[in-house]
Amino acid sequence: MFDDHPLGGEYHPQFQRGLDNQPCLQAAIDRAAGHGGGVVAIPSGTWTLSSSLTLRSNVTLRGVTLTGSALLATDRQPLIVVEDGGEGWSVENLTLDGGADETCSTGAESAISVAGGASFAILRRLL
Repeated sequence: MFDDHPLGGEYHPQFQRGLDNQPCLQAAIDRAAGHGGGVVAIPSGTWTLSSSLTLRSNVTLRGVTLTGSALLATDRQPLIVVEDGGEGWSVENLTLDGGADETCSTGAESAISVAGGASFAILRRLL
C-alpha cells in the first residue's frame, strides 16, 4: 500500500490510476502521524478520492508540482478534513478539484475543511 522504508520521513503511497486512492493515501497519512509526522508525497497525475482524507498533526501532503499533482473528489465533500486540535500540518503543490456544493466554487477554497481549534497550518501553492 505504501513504501515501508520512508526516506527522511517521506512516505510514498502506491497510487492506482482509475481507482479510489483514498485508502492508500489515508494509510500513508496515518503512518506518518504514527511516527510523529512526515511528508506524504503525491506523484504526478490526477488521483481520485471517494471520501475525505483526514489530515493529522505534523503531516504534510505534498505534490511534485502545482499543476502536475491533483486530487479529484468523486462526490461533493471536502477533499481534506483537519479535525479540531490539528497542528503543524500543511498542504503544498497540489491542484484540488472537488468538495464544492451548489453555493461554492470549486478549487482549494472549498476543498479543505478545518474544524475549530486547528492551528499552525501552511497552505502553499494550491489551485
